[in-house]
Amino acid sequence: MARDEFGRGSPLLVADREESVDGIVGLWKVTYLLPDGTGLGFQQWHSDGTEIHNADAPAAAGNICLGVWKKTGKYHYTLNHFYLVSDPATDTVIARVQLREEIDLDHGGDEHFGIVTFDVYDLNGKLLNHTQGTVQATRITVKTDLKDLF
Repeated sequence: MARDEFGRGSPLLVADREESVDGIVGLWKVTYLLPDGTGLGFQQWHSDGTEIHNADAPAAAGNICLGVWKKTGKYHYTLNHFYLVSDPATDTVIARVQLREEIDLDHGGDEHFGIVTFDVYDLNGKLLNHTQGTVQATRITVKTDLKDLF
């Protein structure tokens, strides 16, 4: 029988194969350096090409972003993600934001850096503001202490 030809198989988690897990996957402390100030947050890059960002901002300002990423070079990544801005007085959406990053992962895999752009649109799709700055991030591990982040 064909089933016996190859013997018994065993499950192998993708994460058990080091070369199958991309270097960007993991949790990061992120700092944005923008013309109007500095922003902080945490990013979680997933192996399925999705990303979640929790920004140091009020919830109404869009402190949770959802994105997608793709490896576009040996150590280069492109991120595209979106969030909604609400008016806290009325709890209604007043703007939509697209955030894009072009980043490079350091060869050790513990830092990344690059360019970030924020495009703010009104609800009709009109561009209200375009801001560009830099982004830098440090990997968070199970040994990272809170005092190391701030």
